[in-house]
Amino acid sequence: MAASTDHVGLSVGDLDRISAFYCRAFGMTTTGPRVLADGHSRVAVLTGTPGLCLELTQVPGSRPQEHTSVADGARTQGWFHWSLRIDNLDAALTTIRALGGNLVTEPADAQTRPGIRFAYVTDPEGNLIELTTTEETRTTAPVSPKRG
Repeated sequence: MAASTDHVGLSVGDLDRISAFYCRAFGMTTTGPRVLADGHSRVAVLTGTPGLCLELTQVPGSRPQEHTSVADGARTQGWFHWSLRIDNLDAALTTIRALGGNLVTEPADAQTRPGIRFAYVTDPEGNLIELTTTEETRTTAPVSPKRG
């Protein structure tokens, strides 16, 4: 049986703030928020490039995960980060910081995947995101012409 990703679900503490973060940082759009049948929980579905779908759910009383590093996240069994392929790593890092996210690791070349450059960041609630770029998709800022 063949499978493909439908969406990734993320439990959040502040649906409006995190929805705005992902929409601004990654150009996603949202269909929410909507109140669920329990009358208290809210959900928003964010979509972006084909195949990119993130379901954000806010449930009263939910508790945040707190990973102090990528290794700390890996020590907790279960999903610990979401990886997104982007075309401009430096621009994405600047945008993420401006929107309240944090840099966890500096950009580096992947040891196990030649041609991949990556960095880990967090969203404003501390959820780990791995940003990757390849030689084929990597873009750089244009060089300003020299004057004088």
